[in-house]
Order: sequence, then C-alpha cells, then structure tokens
Amino acid sequence: MAKTGRVKWEHYFKDREVETFVKANSKSTADKNTTNTGEKLTHGTPITVIGGNQYSTRLPIKWGNNTGDFHIDCIDKPGKTNVRMQIEATKLISLGHNIVVPNILGIPDVKCKCFRTTEEIAKSVLKGLEDEPSVPDYVTEQLLDYFMDNLNGNYNFTWSKAVVDGIRKQIGTYVGEMLVGYIGLAGAPTGHMSSNILPRDMDCFVIPDDPQFAGVDSLFLAKDGSQVPVSSKYGRGALASVWANIIPVAIKYKNTLSDCVLKDLVASAEEVGGDPARKGKEIVYEYGIKQILGVDTNAPYDIFKAFKSGNLKEHAPVLLKALQYVKSGGDGTESSAKVLITNGKKGGKSLTAILSRGIADRLNNDAKSLAEAKRLIAGKDFYQANLDDTKFIKGQVYFKMNKAADMKLSFSGSKASTSNIDASQGTVNYLLA
Repeated sequence: MAKTGRVKWEHYFKDREVETFVKANSKSTADKNTTNTGEKLTHGTPITVIGGNQYSTRLPIKWGNNTGDFHIDCIDKPGKTNVRMQIEATKLISLGHNIVVPNILGIPDVKCKCFRTTEEIAKSVLKGLEDEPSVPDYVTEQLLDYFMDNLNGNYNFTWSKAVVDGIRKQIGTYVGEMLVGYIGLAGAPTGHMSSNILPRDMDCFVIPDDPQFAGVDSLFLAKDGSQVPVSSKYGRGALASVWANIIPVAIKYKNTLSDCVLKDLVASAEEVGGDPARKGKEIVYEYGIKQILGVDTNAPYDIFKAFKSGNLKEHAPVLLKALQYVKSGGDGTESSAKVLITNGKKGGKSLTAILSRGIADRLNNDAKSLAEAKRLIAGKDFYQANLDDTKFIKGQVYFKMNKAADMKLSFSGSKASTSNIDASQGTVNYLLA
C-alpha cells in the first residue's frame, strides 16, 4: 500500500535532508497546502525537506531562499528517474468480474475480466500497482490522484514533477489500455477520443484474461451482445507479430488467398506445424532457408541450432549464401543493410535477422500479400486506439481511434538486434498506422 504519515516519514525523511516536490494537486490536500507563513506553494514546486528525528504531521522545508513547515500529505515522495516498472495487463485487471465471452473475432469462449464502472477500473489498477514491488509509491499516488481526486471533468493528468517523462511514458504504455475503458465507461469520449466508438447501450468494458489470446487488447460490450474490439497502442505503438495475428487467420482462410508471398508463408507454417504464434522462428527458417537462400534441406531449423551452438563449419555455405544475398541487395532496404554483413561475419549472429528482414521486404514488395493481409486484419473489424504520446507527456489523455480497415499496413523484420541469433524481440512483425 502507499505509505502515509509516520511510515512515510520514517521511510523517506527521518534524519535526512531530501529534495522533492510539493504534491498539492488533489482535493484531499487542498486545505493543507499552506506553509506556516500562510503562503500556498504551487503543485510541483521544488522543496528540500528537513526530516529531523521526531515525527510531526508538519515537516520543516526550504524553498528558494525561504523556510517554513509543510504538511506531510502535501510533500511528494522522492523518486528515482531510472525506475523500470514490471507491469503487465494481468496485474491490473485482477478485480474485474470473471466472464466468458462466447466469441471474440472468431475465437470461441474467451475468458475475460469485465468492468462495469469507472470505480471498478480504478480499484483494480491501483491494486495492481500497489502489489507490484517495482512500482514506486509516488507512481501509485499519481494514479490515485487521477482516479479519485483530480478528475475535474476533463480526465487529464496533473503530473507531479517527481514523475519524470520516462515514468510518464511507462504509465501510458502499461495503463493506457485501461484508460480506454475508463474514458469509455465515464461516457467522456469528447476531447479524449478522436471519434466516439462507444456502443449506445453499453454493458461493460472487457479485457481477455488469456495470455495466449492475441486478437485484441479489449472490447466494449453492449447489452445486446454486440462488440467494439480495441487494440491499444502507446504512441505509434509496438510492432505486432505476424505469426500471432496474421498467419493463424491466413491458415484458416488459405483457400481464399491469392498466389502470393503470404500464401507461401502459410505453406511454410503448415510444414512446421503447431501454433504459429509459438513457432515463428521455425517458420522463418523454413521459408527463409528454402525460399530466400534456395538451400535444399529437410531440416532448416537445424541450421539455426547449429549456429546458436557455435557449430559453424557444417553450415558455412549457408552463411556465405546469406551474406551474398545481403551484399547483392537482398529483397529491399531492410535485408540489404550493411550491419547484417558485419554481424554475419561474427559467427553468423545476423542469420535470423537476414531471413526475417528478407521475408518482411518480400511482403512489402508484394501488392497481393499486402492486400490479402490487410483483408484478413480488417476482417477482424476492430479499432486501434493510439494514446497520443506527446500529449500524454503533458498530461492530456487523447486517443486517436482508427478502424483497422482504414490504416496503412507495413511489415518489418528489424525489431530484434542484428547481433542476436535468437531474435528475442521478434522476427517478422507488422504495423498499422
């Protein structure tokens, strides 16, 4: 739980001089935001707290050339600027009601958490933040102020100066998808959503509670059962996995696909077998080794295993083919980057990147693949909610709402480092913008 009173003093200020800020942006502190001289200090004013060795609700402070005392509730907790918080959606939705939605974008019986009021979302988010040790108290209190005390009808943040830009970005990234629901349940799209996507007779805001569900991040559910699915992004958003989001649908509708690179990828995915979302790297090698490098082998993924273990001699000709492919221009901008050759010469570390980028370039260069992939994505009929990162840093909560069908699709194989044979950050991804 957030620390207050004596516990706050003992933890942060006792026997210390601490630089921090005035915290006076909430109704609960408004009547305490006065020094012993009668002066009110503006929210975010830098102050130095002289903790002393005896607790009092009012602590001695210095600001500028002035001295006085100030109520501890109006003193922000000191924070580190380099904190990395470990927050996941599952940690923020624990207090939602358990429901099963019969069908979400063609996926049957999806376990979900349901929220019917803004208060339910607020309590669930705050619990998730309080229960996560990597989240500083001042971050939890910032969200507490937002949810409980500082709405004033506009649903924007009044940032404490202790919450630096890097922390604000993390809040937007981690809490953003819950803010979509919060704004929606508040019935306040005006000024906070570029278009009103909310159902007229809303029942609840729903978040899938299955880590393997890759369809959308959330949805608004109407009382008649109709849905408005939402994919949430902070700013431009991270690239999404082709293997988790496009290939499974492409496999399902493979008989409707035109002859194109995407259809060839489907064939490679079926050759590998299993869940494409879990087999992405194997599909990259299945397609890349055979189709891009033209190597005839029954076990293309064994080449990855050999290079990962440092056994280069057996498959040295494959690496030479890959480097020559890059040198000759690859299939486009990504697969012709000189850094691929540099890191390829270091034990073949760039091999996965070469194949991933080659696939992405081929998809981008193939009009039929772009059209087919767009058709499959748009067929999901969802909205993408991009939280405007520039405005959010300044405190404004504003979502750009776009239908997937109206957005431009592009592929990339450069999410992972070219020196990482595992491609831990991803192989082939896509972006709707």
